[in-house]
Amino acid sequence: MQKSVVKLIWSKNKKTSIIMSFFGLLMGYFIVLISFNVYFIVTGAIDRDDNLFSKDYIVINKKVSILNTIKFSSTDFTKEELQDINSQPFVEKSSAFVSNTFKIGAYSNQSQNIPSFYTELFFQAIPDNFIDVSDSRWNWNEHKDEIPIIFPGDYLKLYNFGFAQSQGLPQISDKIIGKVAFNVAIEGNGKKKVFKARIIGLTDKLNSILVPLDFMNWANKEFGNSAISLRTSMLLIETNNPSDPKIFKYLSAKNYETNKERIKNSKTTLFLNLLFGLAISIGLIITTLSLLLFILSFHLLIAKSSNEISLLYNIGYSFRQLLRYYLVVILAILVLLNIFAYILIMVSNQYIIEYFASAGFSFASPNLIYNLFVGLIITSLIFLINIISLRHQLRRIK
Repeated sequence: MQKSVVKLIWSKNKKTSIIMSFFGLLMGYFIVLISFNVYFIVTGAIDRDDNLFSKDYIVINKKVSILNTIKFSSTDFTKEELQDINSQPFVEKSSAFVSNTFKIGAYSNQSQNIPSFYTELFFQAIPDNFIDVSDSRWNWNEHKDEIPIIFPGDYLKLYNFGFAQSQGLPQISDKIIGKVAFNVAIEGNGKKKVFKARIIGLTDKLNSILVPLDFMNWANKEFGNSAISLRTSMLLIETNNPSDPKIFKYLSAKNYETNKERIKNSKTTLFLNLLFGLAISIGLIITTLSLLLFILSFHLLIAKSSNEISLLYNIGYSFRQLLRYYLVVILAILVLLNIFAYILIMVSNQYIIEYFASAGFSFASPNLIYNLFVGLIITSLIFLINIISLRHQLRRIK
């Protein structure tokens, strides 16, 4: 039986259409998979935070003018202004930054690995529900002597490539910084206390040195001025789309400002989403057209071989035997399709990574699990459609 069916399928006048449909499927399949890869690579390079802030946030404040410098005007938001901001359609929720109203000094003692240093700092805090921190060390109460800190990634770069190099100090990687403990002395209201401090995470979304809100409220009460800490001069806003034009119009009308680089990245991500959707659509169209050609090729093959198939029925071959053989052939073609596609994906990934690395982006290698998942869905759909089509046509001949 196998030799008979092989002869029917691979006769000279039937190879071309099947081979063309195979390469068409390969092209569409590859475009879909590589689009997913490029999307995850580029969005990861643009927004490579460590999941401390999974939502889209913008930070707004009033512009500082000469009137603020000579203290004729304040940069604090009034209650009416806060109500107006929260009523805007682009605002999901918001929170004020709580700042320290006491003196903070950070220092370390001379050791083998860490040089001695002293610097004055500022702390800010926001509610925990704005931060995706699973680390239990972020929780703080009055009985704990260690302060957990979330540090801006840009500050670490400034230290490594500015201060450290100029002073001959060792550079610190983002993996090592979490293992470094230092002392924090807070002072005010005639009192002073020293804590241990440790950086538990880095963020590229906020240029603030963050500590738990519980610590900040307690420290402002004990060492600072709680009334001053209630003032709001910086506001964190959660929004679905930081590149929404309504945000720019509103900020401009109210003379507020925000992190333009953050919004630029959001615009880039939005543009990438559009390109990603376009590439996926093109890939799916090519895949669909090639799938139709693939199905029609087998329809034509079976139609031209209807007499031979009828003969096979007459000499004792069952419908299931013929269907099984055709499906084995199709499955073999789909296996080859996946092998070729994933070879192309792996080769392309290397070129993509090298290209973006030369442009100054840093990111991890793309996760092929997404490709495997999408590929499994597409392959399963193609196989299912062919099962339905072949069953229908072989039954008609019978």
